Amino acid sequence: MNWIPFILALAASSMIYVSIADLIPGLHKKTELRSTIFQVTLIVLGVASVAITQLIVEG
Repeated sequence: MNWIPFILALAASSMIYVSIADLIPGLHKKTELRSTIFQVTLIVLGVASVAITQLIVEG
């Protein structure tokens, strides 16, 4: 079970990379409020999925 923190760190870092490299530049290209809300929601869901996985595994 010592490998779980490393897997969670990899998942979190992958999510951060995707949000920085792909989603955030897209926010600057599209000025529609609906599109911005959708992309921010996806970022929040990604972070929440990592946090929930951690709670399930450690719980």
